[in-house]
Amino acid sequence: MNRAAVVERARLDKPKRGPEQQVLPFSTIKTMIKTVTIPKDEYLRLKAIEEDMADLNSAADILARIKAGTEELIPSAVVDRLLAGDAPLMVWREHRGLSQAELARQSGVNRIQIIDIEAGRKTGSAATLKKLSTALHVDMDDLFEASDV
Repeated sequence: MNRAAVVERARLDKPKRGPEQQVLPFSTIKTMIKTVTIPKDEYLRLKAIEEDMADLNSAADILARIKAGTEELIPSAVVDRLLAGDAPLMVWREHRGLSQAELARQSGVNRIQIIDIEAGRKTGSAATLKKLSTALHVDMDDLFEASDV
């Protein structure tokens, strides 16, 4: 038998493949080796566990920062006053146990300016608010009411 006849016979003897038996390219097979198929319920269960672990890791990070002293717990009374619309500068000053005169001394801001900002008559310049926020150990935006932001 010549070479062409052997190839033709092999082609004819080859079993026919339906769509469920088609030959996949090697790149697809290589990808499938790294793929796992699981029921949707199991996937959702595993996804929920992953989200729970992310939450636990976040909580652990916060607890570590609290223990290290780099994260501050704010009492609910302070939060309630801020949410009620009390002047943030006054709330933070009182929370820190400072008088207006003491805050003025620590921040280098005139006491009258502090009175005016707390009363809502003035807003204070960026430089003034920076000095006050530094003295109070808060971010500058903590000195703005939620409606101002």
